[in-house]
Amino acid sequence: MSAPVTRAELFGTFRSWLDGDKYTADRIAAVNALADRLGLAANDNDAAAPAQPAAGRPAFDEPTMIAELRHDEGERLKVYRCTAGKRTIGVGRNLDDVGILPHETAMLGITTASAIADGITETQSTFLLASDIGRVVKDLDKRLPWWRKLDPIRQRVMVNMAFNLGIGGLCGFHNTLSMIERGDYRNAAINMLASKWARQVGARAVRLSTMMRGGAA
Repeated sequence: MSAPVTRAELFGTFRSWLDGDKYTADRIAAVNALADRLGLAANDNDAAAPAQPAAGRPAFDEPTMIAELRHDEGERLKVYRCTAGKRTIGVGRNLDDVGILPHETAMLGITTASAIADGITETQSTFLLASDIGRVVKDLDKRLPWWRKLDPIRQRVMVNMAFNLGIGGLCGFHNTLSMIERGDYRNAAINMLASKWARQVGARAVRLSTMMRGGAA
């Protein structure tokens, strides 16, 4: 019996058909949608596939999530130093601690060294951001698995905060997270605005707290 097809193999097949061997965000979404319909699970050993949560794709709208993170984090196609002094590129990709991962090199034809030397394109930046969102989703699944029961708007709040704070920083919001888990969104939103994080990020926290309070069906 032949081995089952993996999501990585599906991506590899489509990659060979693409002009310039590059994936755009739309193409990534299309291949992932096909993989989902075929029931192909992600595998941590699949070197060519973008990160996907083992439990399946969450309910939130990923293009909207990407647009919001671009707005909140900013986007630079040349290397810069973040507030912690780390070399960073795209939408908050830490090149010192994370770098360009093997599946990203396979998809995009870039490396950590080339990103530092030459920068990246907007398409490459979008791919790196989608990959980072995938890792945040995995972190949330591992540490706060109840987050998947939230509606899509509140899921985006959780991803946005984890992207900004790291999963460890988000998990420090003990009282707020307890409120979110039990559905007390009004007080969770109040707590978000009362935090040191809110004073640091300003309008971002105001928007996210409003989303947490109102949610969506």
